[in-house]
Amino acid sequence: MDKIDPRLREMVKRLGEALETEPSPVKSPDDLFAPPPWPRAQMNVMFRLLAGDMDLPSRCPDRRCRRSGHCRGGLGGDCEACVPLWSAAELARLEAAWLALALAWSCETERHHVLAAMLGYGDRPAGASWQ
Repeated sequence: MDKIDPRLREMVKRLGEALETEPSPVKSPDDLFAPPPWPRAQMNVMFRLLAGDMDLPSRCPDRRCRRSGHCRGGLGGDCEACVPLWSAAELARLEAAWLALALAWSCETERHHVLAAMLGYGDRPAGASWQ
């Protein structure tokens, strides 16, 4: 018997659909110890997910968003026409989501530095912990 909350299942499904709008980056083996890139793609996914929650694609001045039913905006996205449609409360919600992504990126970057230093591929950055 499946005990997953239907709301959680729907949110994961919508996140997956929003994620499909971003091209997947290809990493080379040389990037193994490089810090992760700035989470631009994840920020765009969050922008597009929240835009979809507000039904912005149907109200967007850009025909491509209205026609496809999916937001194409975000950081460096294909469309910025819907930005004026965001209310202050919705922008605050987006900012909070982006700050959470930036915090996760910061923690992941710290882990990369520590792992590289432990394996002798670089110096431990100032203030880095070994935990």
